[in-house]
Formats: sequence, structure tokens, C-alpha cells
Amino acid sequence: MTLRICVLLGTLGILPLSLATASVQTTPLESREDVTRSARRILHLARGTVFTAVARQHLGTWQFKRQGTWVDLPEGQVLRAPKESQVLDEHKRRSKALAPGVRAHLELARWCAAEGLRKEAIQRTDQILELHPHHEETLAFVGACKFIAIPSLDVDPELRTEALAKLLEFGSKGTRSCRERAIVELRKIEGQPELHERLLADLGGKDAHLRAFCAQALSRLFPGEDSKRLMQHAVLDTDETVRRAAAEALGAAQQPDLIAPVVRALGSVNPRVRYQASSALGHMGYPQAVKPLISYMVGAAAANSNHTTATGYIFTGSQRAFIQDFDVEVATTQAVADPQINALIQGSVLEAGVVGTTQYSYSTAATYAGRSLARLTGDDQGKSSQSWANWWQKNGAEWEKRTTISTGEGEGLPPTEPTTDQP
Repeated sequence: MTLRICVLLGTLGILPLSLATASVQTTPLESREDVTRSARRILHLARGTVFTAVARQHLGTWQFKRQGTWVDLPEGQVLRAPKESQVLDEHKRRSKALAPGVRAHLELARWCAAEGLRKEAIQRTDQILELHPHHEETLAFVGACKFIAIPSLDVDPELRTEALAKLLEFGSKGTRSCRERAIVELRKIEGQPELHERLLADLGGKDAHLRAFCAQALSRLFPGEDSKRLMQHAVLDTDETVRRAAAEALGAAQQPDLIAPVVRALGSVNPRVRYQASSALGHMGYPQAVKPLISYMVGAAAANSNHTTATGYIFTGSQRAFIQDFDVEVATTQAVADPQINALIQGSVLEAGVVGTTQYSYSTAATYAGRSLARLTGDDQGKSSQSWANWWQKNGAEWEKRTTISTGEGEGLPPTEPTTDQP
């Protein structure tokens, strides 16, 4: 009697799916007869649940395989059950016909989520956020999606600390979309000042992945509040992922004046600081950084072309002694032959020049600066300073009309040299 009641309630949608499926009868595989061919299918249930499993229809009832057993689903629960291979083929077709632009990619991600292709949906949103980390529609879609399973903070107060630690660990190890979903969950914390302190503390920790996640979380939860700390990590952190996350966090603040101290770092005596600063300007995303970056590339190229190397000479060879002649000296009652020793030198003399690290530093910095300029302008001129100078000559006047920045000092970067330990 209890079993029949559970089946009836599950069919009516009163019980949760997990309880309803747990209450129905299961039958070993070998005793089933007159079944349709099973296949991996994406099951869309009436309650909104979508999951993938090996499924089939038997006598009008949908079943899915679980641990070697066929489990019956309540009648009327399965709205549709397309084969996974057919849905993947359709996804492939849509991907090939995809129009350019962020909106088209986002619509394809929505379609993937609706069709149960969770992995493909996350990959698509990751691609969007990789190029446009602050795209509002994509962030809203990721924040509201239910297909990314995250550690929940809806727990008893005494378990909140442990749940927060699990959520931070999940965010530090996840993709961009997973991190954004975790940040939405962090908004549930009532004690935001305590969360702020926790994120700042972990931002200075040893785990690079956690530092990157904390920088991203600070940009979403506390935009514009920790510019000085984020600037340190954007230019001086030892990990490239952290530098990028911190630079993007500075971009989320929507304060173009923040580029001023980073632009000053382009003049550091340390070449590593210079190219890390040029990379940070690109990831910050402020178009006002275009002119300083081009000036930096042109100036660095001029300094490199005017550089003269010290020259000298190097000899490579051998030296052999031999007796060239004898001088005869007459002494009392006898003659003495005095040998004359000479040296035979064989080898070659080459002119040599010493090349320091100036050429290498310029090449590296030009590469980073060129990438940043391509990101900011949408026009890739490579790492050629002359190409970018020509681009600015053609587009500079119009570009300057669009953007202006303050020339004030802004917030400074505390040490201008890279740190070997974590900041």
C-alpha cells in the first residue's frame, strides 16, 4: 500500500523526483521483454529537470538505467527524450553556422543549456567571458543558470564556515563561468564586511588559483574599493593568471584614472615590470591606455635602435717555440754556439661585440604591448612599433576625441620592482 501511494504521488508531481524514483519498482535487466532499443538520451522532465542517461521506452513507460537496473519514471513526467548524439549533431551544425558577435555565442549557450548540453554551454560562456569579462548579459545568464552545481551556502549557521571554505575552493578551481556562479552564491552572506576581509586575506595567500578567484570576487562584490591592492597584483604578482584577474578587476571599477600609476610603471628600470604593466593595461580594458602604450612601444624601439654594443678583439690560436739560428762567440781557446729562440704564432683574430639583455627586453615588451593594443583597439598590428605608429597617425585624432584621462597622480604602486615572494 505504501509503495502504491508513493508511485501515485510521484506521478502527480507532489514528491521530489529523487523520492519518486526511489519509491518505484526496479526490474533486473535480464527479465525485461519486448523493450525498445536503449540509447543515451537527454531526458526533459515536467518538473524542469534535465539529465542524460541510457534510457528506453517500455510499454509506454520511460526507463533509465541506474547501476545495472532499469528504473521506471512516472507516467507523464518525460516531456521529450532526444538521443544525445542527435543533439550533439545539431550543436555542431549550429556552431558552424554561427554568426559573428557576442550575442550569437550567447544565444547558442542558451540553446545548449535548454537542450541539456551543460558542458557545451559552459564552454561557450567561458569563451565569451575570456574576451569580454564584464559582458552583462552573459554574467546574468551564468548567475541564474542551474546546471552548474556549486557548494551551497544555504546551511545551518554552525556549518556556514565550512560551506564557505568549500565554495572558495570550488571557485578557485573552476572555469570562468563556474567562478562567476560561485560569486553569485557569495552574495548570500549577510556579513559582507567579514567576507571582504576574508577575500583580501586570501588575495595575499600562497595559492595562485585562490588569489585569482578572490580578485575576481572583489571586482564583483566590492567594485572600486581595493584599487591599490589590486594594482599591486596586476603588475607585480608572480603568477600571470592572478595579474590578469586583478587587472580585469580594476577594469570592472570603471575608473579610467586607474591607468595612471600603471602607465608610470612602463618607465620602470626593471624590464619585467615594464612588460607586465603593458599587459595589465590591456586587460584593464580602458581605451585611454592606447596612446601611452603606443608611445611606450615607439620609445622602446628608438632606444633599442640607438643602442651601441661594446666591441673588442679576440685571438684564438697556438704558439710554438723553435731555434731560429746560432750566434758564434769565441772565448779563450774555444768557440760557443749561442742558440737564438723565436716563437711561431698560428691562429686568427676576430672582432667581437657583447650584446646584453636590452634587445631581448624590447622584444618581449613589444609582444606584450602589441597584444594589449590589439585587445583595446580590436585591430591587430602585431609587435611592430612602426605599424602601431602608422595606425595612430591615421586614427589617433578620432581616438583622442573619444577618450580623455586625468593626468593626476592617482593611487601609486608601492614597490616598482617585482617581488620573488607573493605580494
